[in-house]
Amino acid sequence: MNAASRRKQYITYCIVGTIIGVVAVIVRESLEFLLPNENPIYYGLSVMIVYTGGIVAGYYGHGKYTFGTRGAENYDDRSLPIFALIAVFGMILTALLAMLLMYVLEFRHLFQRAGAAISFAIAAVTVSIVTYSLNAHFTFKGRAPSDGNDG
Repeated sequence: MNAASRRKQYITYCIVGTIIGVVAVIVRESLEFLLPNENPIYYGLSVMIVYTGGIVAGYYGHGKYTFGTRGAENYDDRSLPIFALIAVFGMILTALLAMLLMYVLEFRHLFQRAGAAISFAIAAVTVSIVTYSLNAHFTFKGRAPSDGNDG
C-alpha cells in the first residue's frame, strides 16, 4: 500500500473512530446517572462497559469503511478474535489512562463536571493510535482502504 492509500486509510480510521468515540462518550455520560456514586471503580467500570459496545461497532465499522471489507462473506472468522483482543487491550489501556487523568492529574477538579468526559475522550483518542496500528497489521492486514463505490 502506498503512502497516499495509508493516509486515506488512517483518515477514514479517524473518522469512523471519532463517530464511534463520540457516541461512546455520550453513552458513558448517560450511564453516569446510573452509578451509585462517583469513585474510580465505578468510573472505570462505566468506561469499560461503553468500550465493549464500541468493540462491536468498531469491528464492523472499521472492517467496512476503513479496511474495505464488504459483506458478511468477507469477514474472516479468525479476525474477530484478534480485533477483540486488540480492543480489550485498548479498553484496559483507555480505562487506566482515563483514571490517571481523572484522579492522578486531577481532571475531576481542574475541569469539574466535564473532567470525566475530557479524561475519557483524551484516553480514547490516544489509545486509538496504538489500536489502529495493531489492527492494520494483525486484523485487517493486506486490505486496501474502501473507495466507497463497492457497497
